[in-house]
Amino acid sequence: MPENEIPSSLSQADRFEKIYVSTYSRLYSFVKYYVWGDDAVKDVLQECYIRLWENLATVKDDKKILPLLRTYATNITIDAVRKKSKELERAIIYYSQRESTSAADEPLNSREVLEIYRQAVNALPSQQRKVFQMVREDGLSHQEVSEQLNISTHTIKRHMQEALHTLRGKFPAGTLPLLLLLVNLGKIP
Repeated sequence: MPENEIPSSLSQADRFEKIYVSTYSRLYSFVKYYVWGDDAVKDVLQECYIRLWENLATVKDDKKILPLLRTYATNITIDAVRKKSKELERAIIYYSQRESTSAADEPLNSREVLEIYRQAVNALPSQQRKVFQMVREDGLSHQEVSEQLNISTHTIKRHMQEALHTLRGKFPAGTLPLLLLLVNLGKIP
């Protein structure tokens, strides 16, 4: 029997357990790429496996479980991003109204938010900025950036940690990941 195939003679609980054990690490890696924070990743995974449990009786082909779980993860993440987007929009309006005392006291629009983001990124040291943009904005892996810039992946990780630490200090708590996602999705031009 192929490694990924689960015997059909198992009870639903046993089948679920085998699926969970055989897919967890790969699904964790998939979700970790898109979701920041270990707690957030675990929340998405938990929701994925809850949905799987609820629909397990209708899933006939166990070879398609991992793609199904990835679809669940993608949908859950998109729903969370939509929710966070609304929260970010409210936070931006709140902070812009709270800190602005000018007569033109209007909420920040997406161009202003992008400009603040761009200024913060441009303030990073040049190598750190280059690494950050290649990884977060261009979507390159640490290995690809390492090869292009001829520096170690460890150095890439260090640059990313320092850049994220600096940028987190410039935006309201929890909004940087959403802002980066919106930039990557093109929601902020």
